[in-house]
Amino acid sequence: MIPAHEVTAAVLARLRSVHPAVYDLVAPSGAAAPYGVLEYPPGGISDGDIDQPEWDLIWHGRIRAVGADSAAPSRIDGAREQAQRVAYRLTTALLDRTVPLSGATWIVAAREFVADGGIDHQGPVVNVVVDVDLWVVPA
Repeated sequence: MIPAHEVTAAVLARLRSVHPAVYDLVAPSGAAAPYGVLEYPPGGISDGDIDQPEWDLIWHGRIRAVGADSAAPSRIDGAREQAQRVAYRLTTALLDRTVPLSGATWIVAAREFVADGGIDHQGPVVNVVVDVDLWVVPA
């Protein structure tokens, strides 16, 4: 079996290497924007296939980038730019095949951009959501 928690830890480390304010599952109360959150959408992580469950792992992750413009709460332009910039940096870092993503017993063999959830804004806060899949195989 490929340890899914090790894959998640490696993904978090990679994301934090390009943007230090990346949180696992939820951001702490009062976190200063811009920041990113690594979430796990429905379906989460699935081990292997029916014939060989130990052979591979499909890791589904969701990157949520958050921006806020406290200086001008009635305008969302600054917050949107912050969130889009963070989402782009994090997604690019995760999909960059020139940087290996691996552990002692596994390696990411394929990376896929799945979906862009668009931009959601509420007051001065803007969220950008991107879904990514990783295909993890034994090293």
